[in-house]
Amino acid sequence: MNDPKVQEQGRCNARETGVSGRLLSFALFLYLALYLLIPYKPWHYPISFHTPVLGFGLLLMAIQVFTCPGLWKKYLKTDMLLFSLMFLFFMVSALLVHSREFSMDGLRIYLVSFLCFLFVRTAVAGLDLESAFKWINYYLIAAGALILLQINSYRGFVVAGIFGYPCNEGATAGWGFANGPTLGGGILAWLLTVSLVRYLFSVAAKKTHFAGLIHLAAIAFGAAGLFFTFNRSAWLGISCVMLVLVYAYISEGLPKKRLFMLVMVIVASVLLLKVFTHPMIDNRQTKESFFIKFLQKPAATVTADPSANTRATIWRYTLGLINNAPAWGVGVDNFPRLYNKAYPELLAKANGVIDANRNITPHNSYLYYTAELGGIPAFFLFLLVGWVLFKGFRSGYYCDAFPFWAGLLAVCIWAATNDYMRERIFWIVLGVVSGLTHLRPRNTAGKTEGLNKPMPL
Repeated sequence: MNDPKVQEQGRCNARETGVSGRLLSFALFLYLALYLLIPYKPWHYPISFHTPVLGFGLLLMAIQVFTCPGLWKKYLKTDMLLFSLMFLFFMVSALLVHSREFSMDGLRIYLVSFLCFLFVRTAVAGLDLESAFKWINYYLIAAGALILLQINSYRGFVVAGIFGYPCNEGATAGWGFANGPTLGGGILAWLLTVSLVRYLFSVAAKKTHFAGLIHLAAIAFGAAGLFFTFNRSAWLGISCVMLVLVYAYISEGLPKKRLFMLVMVIVASVLLLKVFTHPMIDNRQTKESFFIKFLQKPAATVTADPSANTRATIWRYTLGLINNAPAWGVGVDNFPRLYNKAYPELLAKANGVIDANRNITPHNSYLYYTAELGGIPAFFLFLLVGWVLFKGFRSGYYCDAFPFWAGLLAVCIWAATNDYMRERIFWIVLGVVSGLTHLRPRNTAGKTEGLNKPMPL
């Protein structure tokens, strides 16, 4: 009873569940709420609303660790070791190898994202996940309804830009609370995947009818909202994940009624709301038919689509940069300068139309990171992401990490056609799964028959 180690562990547990622990959980909730509602910098301020909350959360973490050294044990995990190695080689590439091409702006973006990962990964353990799932459903309803208003207003329904960052997409796409359809689609793909998996692999025994209706409404509005962002990479991400999980669900012989209800709600909501959308949405048919045409004639479809053709052209150029500087890359934020210099030659050789913007990035997070930082730093980044995905996959249906694992997988696919790996959204999603995989699975007593088993390999 008087063992110093036991007493120290007791003090650490009390600190985690005490006032400082509750403050840390509240800081995480506030941070996520502000990020999802206002992810941009309001009125062109140097910082966003959620950045001070991140600083406050990191301060609470530091206080906890230095006042209770036993808490260091929670950081001595494989994912944190991989994160440390990734960060080490990132700094070597950014500050030492490319000291002459140093970019403070580019470095700051990555550093804030890395700090975001540390904060979310640590604080998520104390978050009330049952409440979190409810708030996710409320967000999906609000964002989906807002997107429907946006696409039905030809001049743009700019409630999401009320803080000085309106989106000018007009009636071509919806963007929800984000500052554009790409980020809006990624956020919805993440949260909708979480909600869908939660609906499939959860217990309805203690859920009230009202809660069940709210969950289905969230799926309906979220699916419609995601569709009308016209973000094809977000569509692809959530579709791939759900096809795999639906196959696993059916192969395990789980109740078909829940799956049938889910499919009917999604299909009915999208088809019904398409009837009432603004007729001036000029890119709807192009976006919808792209995948069908791609399966029939891949090369011709890519060449005929300016957006896809630009990505194909810039990916080939990026692979050339990686081949020329495989170990340490070309330096943070140096890609746009190099692409601008090579643009005339690329334009002359391009088949079809490519984007006239000469100062763009590769639109592929993995190629972008590898080209600028190099293969060595990228190896440890991909190893970290792969390890977190593996741990989430092996956690099983009933671990709290499982729905978020599915959401992370959808975001990883989405990130293959944009550059948001350097932004906070990717590191928030990664941090949630990394933190939750260290928690014990939920009690499976009374769960639906057939669900009390790990995810099969």
